[in-house]
Amino acid sequence: MLHLIIPLLLTLLCGCQTTPKANLIRFNNSNDPIYPAISIVMTSEELGYIDTRRIVIDALNESNVFESVQVNNPYNEFAIELYIETRPLTNDNGIKDFVKVVLFGSTLGIFPLYHECEAEGKAKLRFRGIVFDEFDVTCKHSSIITILNLESDDVGTYGAYRKIVEKVIEMIIERRSFENLIQEIEDEYRAIEGHQPTEVFAPL
Repeated sequence: MLHLIIPLLLTLLCGCQTTPKANLIRFNNSNDPIYPAISIVMTSEELGYIDTRRIVIDALNESNVFESVQVNNPYNEFAIELYIETRPLTNDNGIKDFVKVVLFGSTLGIFPLYHECEAEGKAKLRFRGIVFDEFDVTCKHSSIITILNLESDDVGTYGAYRKIVEKVIEMIIERRSFENLIQEIEDEYRAIEGHQPTEVFAPL
C-alpha cells in the first residue's frame, strides 16, 4: 500500500510553497512596549472560539508592541476591533484536498498534508469609543502539516490568523496610527490657551 500512497503524496505536494511564519518579535526588541494597553474586541464568528481567540491574543502579546492586551475591557481607553475570516483554497473541486485529508487521518499524520487558505482581516482602532483609524489586510497562507508540527500555531488556519495579526501591527506602525492620534490631541489642547497637553502614552 505504501508504494501506492507515497507517489500519490509526492504528486499532490509537488510544487507546493509554504508561507513564512509570522515574525512578531521583529516589531519591538526592547523590554518596553511601544503603545499603551489595549482592549481587543473580536467581531467575526471565527474568532468566537476559545482556541482562535487564544491565537490572536498570544500573537499580540508576542509582538510586545502594547503595554498589555485585554479582552473586551470597556474601561480601557484604547481598543482594537478585529474581524478575521478565512477561506480554503482548493483545486480540482476539492478532490485533492479530500484525498489528502483521508490519507492524513488514516495514517495518524505520518504523511504530510498541504493546507492553503486566504485570510481577510478588518481592524478598527478606537480611543474612548471613537474610531481614529481603520484598514483592511489580506494574505494567502500555505503550510505543510505533519505529525511533528501538528500542535504548532504557525501551520494551518492558526498560522493564517497569526499572519493577519502581523499585518495589522505592521499597518499600525506604518500608518503611525497612535502617533497621529496623539498629535491631534496635543493640537486640540494647544488651541486652548494656556492648557498643556496630557501625555497619553510614553513618547517613542
